[in-house]
Amino acid sequence: MARIGQAGDKFYEEAALEELSRWPGVSVSFLCASKHAVALLSFQGTSRKAFYPMTPSDSRGALNFQQDIRRLLREMGAVRSPLARSQRPKGKKVRHSAISPDKPLPSQSQDLWLEPLKALKEAMERQ
Repeated sequence: MARIGQAGDKFYEEAALEELSRWPGVSVSFLCASKHAVALLSFQGTSRKAFYPMTPSDSRGALNFQQDIRRLLREMGAVRSPLARSQRPKGKKVRHSAISPDKPLPSQSQDLWLEPLKALKEAMERQ
């Protein structure tokens, strides 16, 4: 990694390096232009520029920059190495506490709220 001029936003550079670690044969140099920083991507004798801001953006800025890098590298003919199974990001687990394997699922025609409401109405009428 080569750097020329003042430093750009480290957040974007770290995001770029994280993404580029999955692309074998690709090198990057970070340059500073007048208003924006530039990541110069090189692969097999070809190079492309990916621009990013000198100051941090919203929370999606670095993710959008990673997507720009992926697009440019695919255009250059680079191939991303697949992640090992243990390195894949884990998704959120959805737990359905209302559904248990012992109870059958209610049919769509069955109203789940009708019986509790009837019981509540009867309890209120008794008082």
